[in-house]
Amino acid sequence: MCLSGGAMMGLYHFGVVKALLEANLLPHIISGTSAGSVVGAIVCTRTDDELMQDLEPEVLVKHLTCFSRPWKDRLKSVMQNGCMFDFDDWMALIKWFCKSEEEDMTFLEAYRRTGKIFCITLSSTSKKSPPVLLNYLSAPNVTIASAVIASAAVPGFVPPVRLQIKDEDGFVHDKGETYWDGSIRQDIPTKGLAEMLNCQVR
Repeated sequence: MCLSGGAMMGLYHFGVVKALLEANLLPHIISGTSAGSVVGAIVCTRTDDELMQDLEPEVLVKHLTCFSRPWKDRLKSVMQNGCMFDFDDWMALIKWFCKSEEEDMTFLEAYRRTGKIFCITLSSTSKKSPPVLLNYLSAPNVTIASAVIASAAVPGFVPPVRLQIKDEDGFVHDKGETYWDGSIRQDIPTKGLAEMLNCQVR
């Protein structure tokens, strides 16, 4: 299942996910781009029982606050930093979706916990670099939270993001290259999913 970008339009994905979950039809391979990566994160870091609880509207709505910064503060931030929102603020908000409030979860840890394969698309800020598809095979130690913010880092909203890596001792550090919104170059990664995970059904 491919969850595309679309800012607040991405909220529709939650209804689709819940309907598939209730019908026991939720796929185990899910890709997400931009807003879709936020939805994919909540799906692929939780067991089905946890997901059913956290998709209840009264639970979910409390965490949908990434655009709550007042316009006055957004404009001030644009003047100072060139972006309306701050990476650290978004990181604090996104951790709930990635089940990483206490400890950052990586792609490999999420796969081992749930059996679901989560893929996130990114666009490199380098024009010569191809789009990137992250999952537990290509980026096992990358934290899902940093990848989600990178995939949703629309120019002018959030600065380009360096991915965070968790080492063997559990310490998290940044990795060199910067990325931004996956929808810029590859909203639906059909080629990457076919090559990496043999996903052929459309």
